[in-house]
Amino acid sequence: MSACCYWNIYRAGVWKGDPWWLKIDATSDRLNLELVREEIATGPHPPAFRYVLGSLVRCLYRAALPSLPFSAYPHGVFDASVPLTLSLPIPDALDAAESLRAYANGIHGPLLSRLEGMPLGATESEQEYWQEALERLQKYAAKAQKIRDGAGLKAEENPA
Repeated sequence: MSACCYWNIYRAGVWKGDPWWLKIDATSDRLNLELVREEIATGPHPPAFRYVLGSLVRCLYRAALPSLPFSAYPHGVFDASVPLTLSLPIPDALDAAESLRAYANGIHGPLLSRLEGMPLGATESEQEYWQEALERLQKYAAKAQKIRDGAGLKAEENPA
């Protein structure tokens, strides 16, 4: 029996990771984010939230600085999973923090509408990239809403 077949027959199951909580802090021109395992911020978010956060941060950065080329984005922002701690220079970081906090708390519509209204990009590759990022956020929002509906939860009206 090959190792591949042996593994598939005898594996114990799927490992489910621990949830994340997202700390969001902002000054007028800097957005500070930290993904933590302690219940001290917005959450709980599913284990895969770390990957959604990357798309979310890139889209927020793009909304704040629409003409900024990819090469000028902060280091680590285009990694598959963004660093656990980020400090981003961004104009109107307080507004970006509120948009992020609302999205993280289940109020997806305002940010998604804002992103859907933006032009996708100048080149075909930029258009394709931003369309995929938007679709990732839309899929996460739909899945999160389905989970909330199934659990009888409502999005927080006044996220703190």
